[in-house]
Amino acid sequence: MSDLLNNDDIQTINIEETLQDSYLDYSMSVIVGRALPDVRDGLKPVHRRILYAMDKLNLSHGSKFKKSARIVGDVIGQYHPHGDTAVYDALVRMAQDFSMRMELVDGQGNFGSVDGDSAAAMRYTEARMTKYAGELLKDLDKNTVNMIENYDGTTKEPDVMPTRAPNLLINGSSGIAVGMATNIPPHNPSEIMSGLKALLANPNITLQEIMEHIKAPDFPTGGIIYGKKGITEAYESGRGRIKVRAKTHIEQQGKKEIIVIDELPYQVNKSRLIENIANLVKDKMIDGVSLIRDESDREGMRVVIELKRDAMSEIVLNNLFKQTSMQTTFGIIMLSILNQEPRIFGIIDVLKHFINHRKTVIIRRTIFDLEKAKARAHILEGLKKAIDIIEKVIKTIRASGSEEDAKNNLVSEYDFSEIQASSIVAMRLGRLTGLEIEKIENELAELMTLIEYLESILKSEDVLHGIIGEEFDEVAATYTDKRRTDIEDDYDDIDIEDLIPNEPMVVTITHRGYIKRVPLANYEKQKRGGKGKTAVTTYEDDFIESFFTCNTHDTLLFVTDRGQLHCRSLRRPDPHGPGDPVAAGRRRRGGYPLHLQCPGQRLSSAGVRVGESPRRDGHRSLDRNDHLDAHGHRGLSDRDHRDRGVANLGQQPGERQLAGRHGSGRHHPGSRGGGARSGGDGARARESVGGGDRGRHGAGGAPRYHREGARTTAGQAYGTVRFALERDGDGTLVTVGPRYTL
Repeated sequence: MSDLLNNDDIQTINIEETLQDSYLDYSMSVIVGRALPDVRDGLKPVHRRILYAMDKLNLSHGSKFKKSARIVGDVIGQYHPHGDTAVYDALVRMAQDFSMRMELVDGQGNFGSVDGDSAAAMRYTEARMTKYAGELLKDLDKNTVNMIENYDGTTKEPDVMPTRAPNLLINGSSGIAVGMATNIPPHNPSEIMSGLKALLANPNITLQEIMEHIKAPDFPTGGIIYGKKGITEAYESGRGRIKVRAKTHIEQQGKKEIIVIDELPYQVNKSRLIENIANLVKDKMIDGVSLIRDESDREGMRVVIELKRDAMSEIVLNNLFKQTSMQTTFGIIMLSILNQEPRIFGIIDVLKHFINHRKTVIIRRTIFDLEKAKARAHILEGLKKAIDIIEKVIKTIRASGSEEDAKNNLVSEYDFSEIQASSIVAMRLGRLTGLEIEKIENELAELMTLIEYLESILKSEDVLHGIIGEEFDEVAATYTDKRRTDIEDDYDDIDIEDLIPNEPMVVTITHRGYIKRVPLANYEKQKRGGKGKTAVTTYEDDFIESFFTCNTHDTLLFVTDRGQLHCRSLRRPDPHGPGDPVAAGRRRRGGYPLHLQCPGQRLSSAGVRVGESPRRDGHRSLDRNDHLDAHGHRGLSDRDHRDRGVANLGQQPGERQLAGRHGSGRHHPGSRGGGARSGGDGARARESVGGGDRGRHGAGGAPRYHREGARTTAGQAYGTVRFALERDGDGTLVTVGPRYTL
């Protein structure tokens, strides 16, 4: 008990530093030992150990299959001290043709599907290595890589594979470590090998030149990559984002069209996608779809989406891209391990490190072969020398008391080495025939030629590069494959207009500020005695004040009596709630309450900016003192207008807005005194109604009043709304007449 209370053995430590050191050790263990691939062979430790265990079980391509449970048992028993589920999941993924660009495992049985079906239990499936996996382990027995101890020190395992193909780029990799993650896309093997040969021939090659060979990632599931900007950024810096879309085509089926999905983006679950589309159709988020069915079979993928007769296939397809995983964003992070450190590489750096790895492997292989050839040549030289003096050799051996004495006597009397003496003593008498002697001489000559060639590899870097290039050609010829993923150079984000048909609509606005949108097709031609249709149901104290036609791609502009200009898209959903608020007015009494956007104010004027109008538009507003403000429309944010509008359009305090219009800034000949002209984008010129003078007298400008009873028009241009203005009996300027789109 006294020993336990001895303070001499107690150490005082800082708990904060201890926790930091422990967590750092854990982080590096996860980063290096589990989650991230090596830049040289592109394998994580679990994948490397699975392949090495299969190699030890002689499960090469062409051998018999063996139960997956046996493979998993050897892996977790000798190399990978983790759960069997993690090891089996890794083995299953290496056998999936929709996950790997070049499979590493040849599986027999159920190894999952693109629908998300899980693989069968490991006791039911069988596996062996593919031919491509053999390229990763080639020359492993020639001391080409370092062998390290396993987790309990009972056996050895390779630190890296001596792969002949850059597996990191061909098959890609993904993983999440502590504080970092990697997501490397797969590539076409033919393109990668072509890029390697170009880099080998020109070490100073540029990124643009390398991308002439390696155009873009090539996913095993195909699809279409849109845009090259993200690819270039990823290849240059190691980080980038690319858009991937499903590959589809349109078929005509009677009077209807059907959309057929042929290929999906990488790692998209097909059954989950179909379920998602069905839910969107059910919730009326996607219109025009009548039926979805999966006609995929062993020949390939085919998902059929039947459309309604009046549906436009392009609109439905754009909605599918926008709202489902038929279009995904693949974030590229080319993070991998080099010298036990995680680093982000550009594509040229990855290729250079692989070439350096191949140089190391070939040099170590050459040294191994050279030592082996020299050892064999040394033995043959001793045999040849012994045959030349065979009588003396036999006499010495017969005079020796034992085999060990015979070896020692040959070494001392004839200057043989111990290895040569052992070979001479073990030589059969049948080797003394003339034919066997000739074979020994021929083999020795071949070995001397081989030794000279192997020494030239170690002496000349040009010869070394030639061997690397020949191996690249051999791999490229063996595993040539066509590109599966198409590339589109340009990509434009899907605009909201691409999702909604541009159909004619009738818009009504009531006196209290309610708005309603009704398709023009609903207003059918009435025959004699027809009762007509109710356009809008208003409240008792309300009535229709504005009535005009437009299209769903147009934009509604309206001005309040406080001078605030608001912008409401006739197609864009409401940011504060689901659905289209203008269209939702059909389900409300009176329509959508547009006046709620501007509480305490009254709607003064409204009009439509036509979707095809020129970009350099301006909008104007009239204040109580007959001033005309010109503003550039480019500065209008649809979000700001929907929320608060543009407050105080150049008014003086106390001024009250009466009318407004939107136009392209072109002169209208019907205006008095030369009319009003807007200042274009961002202009702030002040002009008086009915005059051509440009006021420069402060924010209010120079007032210019009309004669009593006079009438003028506040401009007219393509895609504008015309407002007719006149004074009432007390001289107040008011708006009269209809407001309509030109």
